[in-house]
Amino acid sequence: MRNPDAMWIRQTGSVRTPVRLRTAHRDNEVWRQRAALPADSGEKFRSPHGMHWDAPALADFRHAGIPVAETTESDISSVTEYLASNLRELDRIDNTYVKTHVLVRPVGGSQVLTDRLAQQLPDGSVSTGHSIVGAELARYGVVLRILTADGSPMRAAFDHAIFTPMPHQLERMNLPLPSDVVEVLRSAEPRPAVKVAALYPRRWWESDYGVYGGTSYPNTLFTRVWYPSDDLISDSSGVLVGYAEGDSASTLSAMTPDERRTCFDRTISELHPRHGATAVEYRQIVWSDVAGVGAGWVRWPGSDAELFQTLDMTDSRLILAGDWADPQGAWQSSAITSASRAVGRVLNR
Repeated sequence: MRNPDAMWIRQTGSVRTPVRLRTAHRDNEVWRQRAALPADSGEKFRSPHGMHWDAPALADFRHAGIPVAETTESDISSVTEYLASNLRELDRIDNTYVKTHVLVRPVGGSQVLTDRLAQQLPDGSVSTGHSIVGAELARYGVVLRILTADGSPMRAAFDHAIFTPMPHQLERMNLPLPSDVVEVLRSAEPRPAVKVAALYPRRWWESDYGVYGGTSYPNTLFTRVWYPSDDLISDSSGVLVGYAEGDSASTLSAMTPDERRTCFDRTISELHPRHGATAVEYRQIVWSDVAGVGAGWVRWPGSDAELFQTLDMTDSRLILAGDWADPQGAWQSSAITSASRAVGRVLNR
């Protein structure tokens, strides 16, 4: 069976140079993609049913034996026309390094970060399941009023206290914050978010549709569908994740788990008609229902430096941190940057 060529666009600065990738066979697998490649080799590619990004690096395709050659000038107009008509949400994609998935995703998942941190601390240093119901600034540090997991009240003193809950959760803790900080925190708008993950016994999106990692933007309540970017070209199972935010997430949040699952299945079928696969397990998370979180992230009324400088409280032993406390916005790199800044303040005090 003869397969059509796949069109790639390499972006070099503000100039996009078309590149043609011919289909290649390896272990009876057909590699086919359509893409728009940014200059930093964190690729974006698109299928006829949605936009995908974070494909394997172009060098990986060359290494796999896929020939890459410059296309002829006659291809440029057709590719430009294709992108103009189909990449409807290109302006939503941040090309900077802070939002390149592969640069901020630890091997083993984000849970590795907290697991490794806990391993480095003395036994008994980590305590979970308790609620902070108040705090007092003292001459020597911070005194926390705590309601333990079994409902018992207690007080504990610390040199510093770093608080990471989102603004709408901080307000419930009765913290001794300056009035200007409280005003800024109250301006943050909690935003809903929903994820549904489905486990499939085989990676049919690779073998049947030629999609290797990346993201689709369907026209459904699930505004994104993520494809796994590890174990490519393998016989292992795989997980697809549907994601929704804003009004779409609010609608999904009001549904039952079965209704959300049905909506997810319908989205996958619209992206990949006749895929014929059946998921063997589903996992769902509605962030507005998660205790102690209550939102996917927060939206600020602006992103000016003064807003975040107010939250910094440089001279206080009470420190605020989190992805919401950094100008980059709700992203892994924001959380890491904010955490580094908070810990640095403690160490340098």
